Amino acid sequence: PWVGRHRDSLNQLIYAYKAGMQCGDILYALMNAQLYCVQAYESGLELETLVKRISEFSKETMEHNQELSLMMLPILKQTVLNLMGQSKDPLHLSGGAMDEESV
Repeated sequence: PWVGRHRDSLNQLIYAYKAGMQCGDILYALMNAQLYCVQAYESGLELETLVKRISEFSKETMEHNQELSLMMLPILKQTVLNLMGQSKDPLHLSGGAMDEESV
């Protein structure tokens, strides 16, 4: 059975991200970065810290043109921004990171 805390996996995901980048396996690295962001959100990482990390990984994802992560990270970022009160309507994913009407 699983006995560790969900948040304990975050360091392992960052390690996997760094290892992938060092080896040149960009897809592997950025998928681990995406998993990190999702698990950090689910485990209650401070929202301001999470937005910064998502922004960092989103920039890198765009630089490497990884479409799968490019679809997920803006949704997660806008969700976090909505929770932080940085949206006109918290029930819609529209604001600084994305506009759900254009998806």
